[in-house]
Amino acid sequence: MLYPAPSFTHSLSDIYAVDRATRSGDVVIIDTRSPKEFNGLDNRANKSGHIPGAINFDWINTLDLIEGGKLRSSQEILACLEKRGILPHQKIILYCQTNRRSSHAFVVLRWLGFNDISTYPGAWEQWGNSDWTKVKI
Repeated sequence: MLYPAPSFTHSLSDIYAVDRATRSGDVVIIDTRSPKEFNGLDNRANKSGHIPGAINFDWINTLDLIEGGKLRSSQEILACLEKRGILPHQKIILYCQTNRRSSHAFVVLRWLGFNDISTYPGAWEQWGNSDWTKVKI
């Protein structure tokens, strides 16, 4: 099954697009790192915490670790996302530490029918080390 292309000009967002999204209210920013990273307890940059307004959805929630790490069912993943207020019709920017985990989440969300998705390849590595960016703990 072919899905329509995302409406983002590209499937990548830069630091400035993410900064605008923190103030716009019309884009959901999803942090796919662990809860410890999100809450500033596992710091891997000059600053700890997360991008203001981001929702934590650890990418590992897409996997069934009891079944050897295979992908959970679409219903399970959608329920987990919905519980966090993440819905298929929303515009979404994903990030993690270096864009590896968020790339996995990008593919999963596309599989689930999310179309307006972008990843932030600069990720926390860039955001957490930039002098001018704001963080939330």
